Amino acid sequence: MRVSPGLSSFAADTARVAESLRPLMEFAKEKVGGEGAAAATEVRLMATVGLRLLEESVREAILVSCRNALRASGFRFEDSWAKVIPGTTVGFFTLLRK
Repeated sequence: MRVSPGLSSFAADTARVAESLRPLMEFAKEKVGGEGAAAATEVRLMATVGLRLLEESVREAILVSCRNALRASGFRFEDSWAKVIPGTTVGFFTLLRK
């Protein structure tokens, strides 16, 4: 599932990041079997070029908001699981989806 706008669009209002993740978390909970199953399921956030292009302080503020939302989501989550990934990794995942 994809949502629009992307995370980088919240550069001016990082507090709204959690709102953008909510539909993704609900979709994921349905896919894993509900709230109970979510607690045993790891969730990771791999941001791409949109965040890479932002100023480091803005990028980190968005990631902090993402981490806060993911910690509260009911899924298994560790802060290091939310990060900006390099373009080579994005390419790898793009190939997997084909």
